[in-house]
Amino acid sequence: MNIFTYIPEGNISEMKIVFVMSGCMRDALNYLKIWIKPANENKYIIIAPEFDKSHYSIADHEYGNLIDIEYDYSSQDIYTPKMIYDENIKNESDWIFSNIDEIYLEFIKEYKIENKGYIIFGHSSGSQFVHRFLMLGNSKYCEKYLCANAGLYTFFDTTKNYPYGIKNLTEFKERIDNSLKKKVYILVGEQDVKTKYLNSLPMDIEEGKTRYERATNYFNSAINYAKENNIKTNWKFISMPNVRHNSKEVVPFAIEIIN
Repeated sequence: MNIFTYIPEGNISEMKIVFVMSGCMRDALNYLKIWIKPANENKYIIIAPEFDKSHYSIADHEYGNLIDIEYDYSSQDIYTPKMIYDENIKNESDWIFSNIDEIYLEFIKEYKIENKGYIIFGHSSGSQFVHRFLMLGNSKYCEKYLCANAGLYTFFDTTKNYPYGIKNLTEFKERIDNSLKKKVYILVGEQDVKTKYLNSLPMDIEEGKTRYERATNYFNSAINYAKENNIKTNWKFISMPNVRHNSKEVVPFAIEIIN
């Protein structure tokens, strides 16, 4: 895989490392370019891994390759794929979440940087990756998780199987519970309410009619689960005024969190 990086001028040892996960186009380089100006102004190192479509399917990328997915097409709408999710969870060695920590460790070794951890930001499909990476990735080095404008979520719902819920993830309950203790920011644009390119199968609609609704419901799912399990959570919900489904419009809000 390609891993694009940007390092601004200055003392590299004092810079924060920010992973930027791209959306459904998997255009990692374009996402990196969006962050160059903020990186120069705030002294961020940007790392943008490219999980390109030729090597990583939706099952691999958005869902971390935890399950197998079969695709078909609904007779009601040829543009709406019908997905059949396998209930069996693959061996963790098949998952791709560990790639992020591995890339981080390789980077700091190459540039002889002290291990101070990193921040990860994802928009749209990248946000799908990030929030599942948070829940199941068991990262030792990620300090903050910024999840912006995702289209679908894995709710803290013990009645539904992955990727909609955590019913078949009982083996990983401890790390799912621990994810609620981490510094997590669920960001969603108040104008991100268009549904043209939004997953619209019945199971999807149950999460909410728009990305704004789904983000709100996901956050509430996490908070309610934390209360039920007596877990003190550090999650925050960020409602972004005048922001659409646009990564550039999210960046200023992300910078406030990173700084």
